[in-house]
Amino acid sequence: MRRYEKWLPLIVVIAGALAYANSFAGVFLFDDAVVITSNPGISDLSSFSWRLRILCDLSFRLNYLLGGLNAVHFHAVNLLIHLCAGLFLFGIVRRALARPIFGGHYKEPGWLAAAVAILWLVHPLQTESVTYICQR
Repeated sequence: MRRYEKWLPLIVVIAGALAYANSFAGVFLFDDAVVITSNPGISDLSSFSWRLRILCDLSFRLNYLLGGLNAVHFHAVNLLIHLCAGLFLFGIVRRALARPIFGGHYKEPGWLAAAVAILWLVHPLQTESVTYICQR
C-alpha cells in the first residue's frame, strides 16, 4: 500500500458526508410518522416485539432514547450507517481487485475501489436510504 492510499477511506467518508450534509434539515416523511412519531412503543425497550424488521425497530428505539423525536438525530444515524456501508464496499472492492485472479492488472486497486464506493455513496438512487428515515 502506498503512503497516500491510507487517506482513501477518509476521502470516501468526506464525499459521502458532503453529499448528504443538507439532509439534516429534513423532517419526518411519509411512513416515518407511522414507524417513529406515532409509534407508542418506540420509547419503551421492554415492550419490544419480534417483528420482521427487528434490527430496524431496535435501532429506531435506541435512536429515540438518545435524541427523542429530533429528526436530525435520526438522519445522522442513517448517514452513519450509509457511510459504514460505503467503507465496507470500498474494502471489498479493494481486496477483490488485489487478488491474484486479476494477475496484477490493478497495481493500485485503492483508487478504483474509492471511485466505486464514492459513486455508490452519492448516487441519487441512494438518497432515500439517508433522507427517508424508515428506509434504514
